[in-house]
Amino acid sequence: MLAEGSPAPDAGALDAQGKPVRLAQFRGKLLVLYFYPMDFAAGSTAQAKEFAADLDLFKRTGAVVVGVSTDHPTVHADFAEKNRLRFPLLSDADGSMARSFGVTLTGHTAPHVTFLIDRDGVIRKVWRKVRPWGHSEQVLAATRAIAR
Repeated sequence: MLAEGSPAPDAGALDAQGKPVRLAQFRGKLLVLYFYPMDFAAGSTAQAKEFAADLDLFKRTGAVVVGVSTDHPTVHADFAEKNRLRFPLLSDADGSMARSFGVTLTGHTAPHVTFLIDRDGVIRKVWRKVRPWGHSEQVLAATRAIAR
């Protein structure tokens, strides 16, 4: 897995509308990039809802939140609509984005792993074994510290 201080790769994936997105598009902003196993799973849903509830607080720090799983874009669209998510979900169907960050897939799904990437594209913080409940609060605290 990529370490803190490493440059984030300019990986790409599809958004919930099936349009290509590259991580370089987020340069100049703090980026909370979180990998999760699958849409609609209990932990993934809780994590997404917490990030959604804290989204305005993240925005105040200049941060963007982006979720990534191997789910198909249409599944992401359904998940985002059902949970009223206002941040992008990316479909890493072939696992290439996860692999570019050194995240190992098991059974074609990523574990819960979060990267906080600074405005220059450098990984500033990595959470390797994420417990989804309460995680947004931890990430927000680290984001605020970096945003100063």
